[in-house]
Amino acid sequence: MINNKSLPHNSKKGSQFQLIEEKIQLSPLRKIKLYFSFNRYSFLLLFCALFPALVIILFKPQWWWLWGTFSLIGIWLLRWVWFIHAQTPKKFHILKKNIYLQNQSTEIGKYCSDPCYR
Repeated sequence: MINNKSLPHNSKKGSQFQLIEEKIQLSPLRKIKLYFSFNRYSFLLLFCALFPALVIILFKPQWWWLWGTFSLIGIWLLRWVWFIHAQTPKKFHILKKNIYLQNQSTEIGKYCSDPCYR
C-alpha cells in the first residue's frame, strides 16, 4: 500500500499537488495514448449513444417515435460519457503521483521486480 509519508510535507496539500505536477512531466505522445486509454469506455458509450439514433434519423426519418426513443436513451448515456471524461485530470494526477512515489521509494520497485515477493 502506498502511504503519503514518502511525499514531501509542506504546509498545504495544494503545494504537494503542485510539486508532483512540476516534477513529473509526460511527453505529448504519452499523454495522448493515456487519454485514449483512460477514456476508452466513454468513447464506446458515446458510439452507443449516438449511432442508433443517427442511423434511424438518416434512413427512416418518418419513424419519429423510434429515433425520439433512441435520442432519449442517448442523452441518458451521454451523462455517463461526461462523468467518465470528467475524471481524466484526476486519473492523470494519480498516475503522476504513483510515478513520483515509485521514484522515491525502493519498496515499490522490489515488489514489482521480484515475482516471488507477490
